[in-house]
Amino acid sequence: MKDQDEFLSDINIGRRLAELRHDRGLSQLAAAKALGVTQSCISQLECGKRRLSISAARKLSSLYQVDISCILGGSPVSAEPPEVKPSEGELLLNELVSSADSANLTFSVNSYMALSIYRVLRTVYSLNPHNSDELFSVPEEEAMKLTEQFLRDEPYRIITLGLAGNLRSRKKIELPTELAPRLRAFIKECEALLSGNDE
Repeated sequence: MKDQDEFLSDINIGRRLAELRHDRGLSQLAAAKALGVTQSCISQLECGKRRLSISAARKLSSLYQVDISCILGGSPVSAEPPEVKPSEGELLLNELVSSADSANLTFSVNSYMALSIYRVLRTVYSLNPHNSDELFSVPEEEAMKLTEQFLRDEPYRIITLGLAGNLRSRKKIELPTELAPRLRAFIKECEALLSGNDE
């Protein structure tokens, strides 16, 4: 590779570009707007009808948030992503919910967790000006309002679900004793965050 004007002609590059764009949930038009080019340019690159310059490869790697080697063939796009491990809180909560053996409680807690993550994910996603709002079908202001309402109200619904069961069922909702130290540590960590203490 000599400089930014050098062109790459590997036919597989177009396929990788299309796959990366799909993985990011972007349309050709959204990718084109983010890069300041035409949709036709993106289409031609992905079909192998247009050669990719090094400078364009750098811009695309930035847009798709991958190393440039991923575009140029250094690593396969379809490789398995690294495993995302659940947090300590998720592990404890899953253990506690599974002890209840209640499909309604499991659904309610999973919905709460999913929408909590959705809300934060959407906020972080929007920090990058290249990320397109086209990925979301609900307008941001409406989504924030609806998730705020859901996250406020759902804990009360969970309490109602717990109270609806008989006392014997509710007494089953507990963690194994060996998890007690981890539960105490997690609660202490969260309450330190609430009080603004970093200790």
